[in-house]
Amino acid sequence: MQSDDASSFLKRKFGTPKNILAWRDVLNRLNLIEPQIQNLKNQKEFYGISKIEAGGSSSRARAENRLRLQHVSDLVSLGEEDEFIGNMDETNKLIEWLMSDTQSRTVISILGMGGLGKTYCCRRVYRSPEITRHFNCVVWISVSQSYQVEDILKRIIKEVAGGYLEGLDHVKLAERLQFCLRNRKYLVFLDDVWDTDAWPLLDQAFMKNNLGSRIVLTTRIKNVASLAHENHVIELNKLPGGESWTLFCSKAFSRIEGRECPPSLRNWAEKIVAKCQGLPLAIVAIGSLLSYREKEEEEWRSFYRQLNWQFANNPDLDWVMNTLYVSFSDLPDDLKNCLLYCGLYPEDFPIKRKGIIRSWIAEGFVEERGAMTTKEEVAGGLLRELENRSLLQVARRNPYGKPKVFNIHDLVREMTLTISRKQKFGVLLNNISDQTSATVEARRVLVAEDGIMLPPSVQYRQFRSFILVGVNMNPSFIHDTLPWFRLLRVLCLTYCNIGTVPDAIAELYNLHYLDLSFTYIKQIPKSFGNLKNIQTLDLRWNLINELPNEITLLTKLRHLVVGLLENFMGFGSLGDISRLKDLQTLQFMKADKYFISGLVNLKMLKTLCIETIEPSSESDVWASICKLPRLTTLTISDYNGNLDLENLKPLPTLEVLRLWGKWEKPIATPAFGSLCNLRKLKLWYSGLQEDPLPSFSLIASLVKLALRGAYNGQLLIFRAEWFPKLRFLLLQEMIQLSAVEIEEGTMRNLSYMRLQMLPSLKSVPSGLANLRLLQELDIKFMSEEFNVRLRGSESGIVQHVPDIIID
Repeated sequence: MQSDDASSFLKRKFGTPKNILAWRDVLNRLNLIEPQIQNLKNQKEFYGISKIEAGGSSSRARAENRLRLQHVSDLVSLGEEDEFIGNMDETNKLIEWLMSDTQSRTVISILGMGGLGKTYCCRRVYRSPEITRHFNCVVWISVSQSYQVEDILKRIIKEVAGGYLEGLDHVKLAERLQFCLRNRKYLVFLDDVWDTDAWPLLDQAFMKNNLGSRIVLTTRIKNVASLAHENHVIELNKLPGGESWTLFCSKAFSRIEGRECPPSLRNWAEKIVAKCQGLPLAIVAIGSLLSYREKEEEEWRSFYRQLNWQFANNPDLDWVMNTLYVSFSDLPDDLKNCLLYCGLYPEDFPIKRKGIIRSWIAEGFVEERGAMTTKEEVAGGLLRELENRSLLQVARRNPYGKPKVFNIHDLVREMTLTISRKQKFGVLLNNISDQTSATVEARRVLVAEDGIMLPPSVQYRQFRSFILVGVNMNPSFIHDTLPWFRLLRVLCLTYCNIGTVPDAIAELYNLHYLDLSFTYIKQIPKSFGNLKNIQTLDLRWNLINELPNEITLLTKLRHLVVGLLENFMGFGSLGDISRLKDLQTLQFMKADKYFISGLVNLKMLKTLCIETIEPSSESDVWASICKLPRLTTLTISDYNGNLDLENLKPLPTLEVLRLWGKWEKPIATPAFGSLCNLRKLKLWYSGLQEDPLPSFSLIASLVKLALRGAYNGQLLIFRAEWFPKLRFLLLQEMIQLSAVEIEEGTMRNLSYMRLQMLPSLKSVPSGLANLRLLQELDIKFMSEEFNVRLRGSESGIVQHVPDIIID
């Protein structure tokens, strides 16, 4: 029965009821519902959604309809344009680019994870009368994952010109579209593009007629977004707190005058909004669902405490998780495993690049791709691909832009946890409610803070990973449980309250990754030599001061990290390390003659941190280092004042150099001139008498320079044209330094500068005014006179700096 017929029927049937006010209310409600039904009908026609006949359509057709229906639910739930909140700056930027005077055909991309409002942002522009007047024709095409390029071309041609198109192949269709667009100023929206396969043909079909035409792509994939013209990518971000709250209130309290949250509900409402983490799709879905709930505090408290369950099980929220699941289902199997592994970590947990890469390799998720590429490089590519697909977000980068820490949106994480439990991939234990039968069936278990473990059981034999995150675990549990973990590949006991290594660890012959950092362990047993498959051994920040020589028998070892790295204190020597030919990371060891002689055989080594012992070994150390073809990071400390760079030869692969200790001789200029790819240079307590900057200025690639107690002179001069790529500068603990000159044209890209514990520096360097791109000036433990001038008479020097921090 059509909506018009239904309304007429009710009017005829109940035109004169006994309770006419009640029936009038029914009719009013029908009048409100009818536009929504019509809106659904329009959206159905707009996206080309047809009825799916039982048994009469292919799986591909069903997949296409599911994806199109997903778009409809997205749009309908977000509401009308005048109700939508957020992304206004991005929308205005899009309109500006569409309306610009540029006559060449321009491609624009809208990028962001599922649920951020990409489609809605573009739909708002698509419907704008201003836009429809500006172009001769405006076309909207929903692409989705399953598409045929012929279908896309036909749909565009029908929108533009119509005509009979049957029997034309993709080449003929492209030619027809070119003909149709040849004299038109057109705007085409391609919504939800997942790959670049069809773009070469579409690029040819979209006529470059220099009439100011535009093409707008929406996508979750960075590679697809890169199809846009330079600097024409709009990346949508999560809504800020204020906009999230306003959007939530507009939905949850839509039937309350002013759409204000009642004071009694505000605490729980704020927690619910925070859980959505700025994702408009989730905010609207939860807000709409709660608009029909009682406005009672107990009701909302109960809903918040069940929120994760609601997202996973409530049919009214299925489409939220389905929107995110589309991205997961598009992944190849290796990336699915990698993402599920990331999802096991607790909410807001910082996922460190090196740690997660090594865990993936230990688990066997990463395959070899030829002798010229390491598994770490392959895994790094997988990590970038997850970011490229908007499933992981970069939380922190190193000074030269490489990601160091990632985050996973909490709703993506909840989706992966649901999948992990169903597939027995793994579980997260972070409260007592997580203790289900799924735990003993899972292949991976991560115990977070407040997590409660199950008692030892023979059923734990299937475990592949056992990870503690911030848990002060009872030592007896570790000792009692580990014997059952015979198939374990990853064992992380970070921060565990244990003083001795459990004997059972040495019998975990399948172990590939072992992390005993931040424990009270004092000694590593010789039986560790039995761990023939170990790839990563992390022994940072504990009470160990030497390793048994049996460690050199672990020929599959790729990463050996030991010692108190913050103080660069070297570990006892390992002796002959020549058998560790797969080693890529070695830190932090003392370099005796046996160590030095074996170092030259470690051709895979990328990171080396050592403490030299004797002046006579200095030249041998440098000779061995110069023969390491993959070395990118080098740290050398010498507490005896023997640092000497005279023997340093060109190291074309070196990117990071840290030197701790007093230099025996003046700085060697040629040595630094040979470091053509160095990006980060740190010197601690070098005791240099001459200004080192002329030598360092030869390193044109330098991005970060840190000098701590490195110079005993009174004046540092940064000359014009020096350090063209430098973005971070730290000057610390140089007692005699009383003046810093910064000439015009030096450090043109500097964005961060720290001045710390420079007691002789009384005035603000006037040259700071020349650093026009400086964003943050960090002042720590400077003299009171310096701080007074900075706040007062000399504040004008840094008035262009947005962020000035004074401690």
